[in-house]
Amino acid sequence: MSERLWFKIGEAAESAGVTAREIRYWEKKIPEIRTRRSKGNQRHYHRDSLPKLRDIAGWVNNGYTVAECRELLVTGSITRDLGLYIDEPNIDSSLDNSSTNKKTKNVDNTGNSHVSATSPEETGESKQQSIDQLLLQKVISSVKQLLARLQNPVP
Repeated sequence: MSERLWFKIGEAAESAGVTAREIRYWEKKIPEIRTRRSKGNQRHYHRDSLPKLRDIAGWVNNGYTVAECRELLVTGSITRDLGLYIDEPNIDSSLDNSSTNKKTKNVDNTGNSHVSATSPEETGESKQQSIDQLLLQKVISSVKQLLARLQNPVP
């Protein structure tokens, strides 16, 4: 490495394998990239900044956004939302009302028919089973989504 301490933007860009325009954009979005201005208002980068610029260039080439690059510079890690959510099922719309309010038609010995409904206590267990099945289906779906995303990780 050169004994020089300060590099013009074109030299820094060449070192990072990007254009000066990209570095100027990064400066706007990542305040941790510090420059020094000459009397002629030219940007100069300290040699300690060059590895940061090379890191950012590599991250951007690997699909990271500039905001994510800033997070990596600041914290050393990145937190990504995988978009996996499990909402509580809407019991009223998810369950068929006919399965919870079962009605049966009975004919007695005299030939008269009457309709009787099952009590909520009788359907409570089946309702809970239906809720459990809905939650399980959502969990399975979310796990499948997660596995699909893990098969194509961002480097």
